[in-house]
Amino acid sequence: MIKTIYNIAPYSIKCAIASVYGFYLDHVRYDDSLRKRVDQYLERETWTENQWNSWQQDSLQRTLFYARKYVPFYKNYWRGKTKSYEQIENWPIITKKIINENPDLFFDERFKKNKLYHDHTSGTTGTPIDIYLDHDSVKEQYALFEARVKLKYNLQFNDIWAIIGTQRVT
Repeated sequence: MIKTIYNIAPYSIKCAIASVYGFYLDHVRYDDSLRKRVDQYLERETWTENQWNSWQQDSLQRTLFYARKYVPFYKNYWRGKTKSYEQIENWPIITKKIINENPDLFFDERFKKNKLYHDHTSGTTGTPIDIYLDHDSVKEQYALFEARVKLKYNLQFNDIWAIIGTQRVT
C-alpha cells in the first residue's frame, strides 16, 4: 500500500492509496486549487438572480463559441450557416447514438484524447456513453461535490466516508 500526503491550502489530503490507478485518480481529482474552487462554489450560494443569470449567460456564450471553433462536429455543422451560433435554439439536438457512432467528432481539438480522463455513464437508459474530461473539469467536479454534498452533511475533507457506486468490469 502506498501512503501519500498532500497539503492543499487549508485542506490536507491523507489517504492510503492501494494502486497506481488510485494514485492517478488522486492526482486528477485534487490539487492546490481545491480550497479556492470550493470557496467559489460556496460564495455563489449567496448570489442574486441577476448574478446567476449573468454568470450562466457568460458560461453559455463561451461554451458555444469554443464548441463552434474547436469541436469538429460543430465546426462542420456551422460551416456556411447564416443563423447565429450564439443562440442555443439554433443548435442541433444530438443523440447518444450520434456520439457513439462518431465519437472523435466530439473531441475538442485543443486536447489530446490520451491525455484526458476517461469516464462513462452507466447506461441506465440502455446506452452507455464514454466521456472524456480534461483534468481541470474533473477537479471542478470534485470541488463541487465537496461544497454541495460533503460540507452540507458536515463531512470534512479527510473524514472517512463511502459512496455506493459501480465500476465497469468488462
